[in-house]
Formats: sequence, C-alpha cells, structure tokens
Amino acid sequence: IDAEYRAARDALSQWLDTAAQRAWQATCDALDAKLALCLAREQGADAAAAVASWQALPVLPAPLEDALRRRAGIAPALAADAVPSADELLLQIETAWNLPTPPAHESARRERKLLAMKAALEGRSTAAAVQLPIDVALARLLGRRDLNAEQGERLLAVLMAWRRQGPQRRA
Repeated sequence: IDAEYRAARDALSQWLDTAAQRAWQATCDALDAKLALCLAREQGADAAAAVASWQALPVLPAPLEDALRRRAGIAPALAADAVPSADELLLQIETAWNLPTPPAHESARRERKLLAMKAALEGRSTAAAVQLPIDVALARLLGRRDLNAEQGERLLAVLMAWRRQGPQRRA
C-alpha cells in the first residue's frame, strides 16, 4: 500500500508541476502577444481591432496587465511620478536575476552592489537608488514607449529570463 501511495503522490505531483508549467507558458505567450499589440498600436494599428484582440487573450498578473493596458491606450494613463530611468530599471532586474549587463553599464552595476553592501553593513539606508519589487520594475519597463534599441534588446533578454524562470521563481 505504501508503494502505491508514493507512486500516486509522485504522479499527482508531476501532473501539478506540468500543469503549472503549461499555465506559465500561456502567461508568457499572453505577455508576448499583448506586447506585440502595444507595438502595433504605437505604429498606428486600429484601436478597435487591438481591443478585440486584447480581450481574446488571458489576463496577466495585475502589474503587467495594467502597464500594458495603459501602453496600448486601453486604460487611462497614470499621472507622471518619479519613475526610475529605463536603464536603472533594467539594471535592477539584471542584478536581481544575475543577468549579464552590457559593458557600458557595468560600473553602475558595481556601484549599485557597493551601495547595497554598505547599507547592509551599516544597517541603515543610504542614498542608494530606488529599489522597486521586481514585478513592479518589469511592469514599469513594459509600460514605456521610449526605449532605445539597446534598452529594447536588454528588455528582450529580461523577458527571456522571465520565461525561463518559470512560475516558481518570478520575484
């Protein structure tokens, strides 16, 4: 009986893992499709067609969905607040996920790490850059229309890493 129980438990665990992975891939595919709709809207695609296509796709996690809806013009834009630069947001995610940083931004990455170590050693906050939760930083990046070619490539690398990380490790 014990062996049958373990086999059933292992089969159920594998089935749950597979289902979670399929759901994660569907979320990643929806993100890709909604980002493509945003880019099409920015290039002058029909708004009604974009809304219809959008509604046919699964809903993303709230911060990502909200940012992309605003970017696509489906939801009203937020008031401008003190948003970190695209390079700062990219650097924060690249550092958190241990992704490579372009050589031009290595010194900023080192400085970020040194400030974090200093804050940890002193036990107080320093004048370090604003640290957003990673999902919020990613949402802020996805909501931006002003990325240059290099930043766009870095964002694609971040999105590929996000997809690879899977549902168990998104933060």
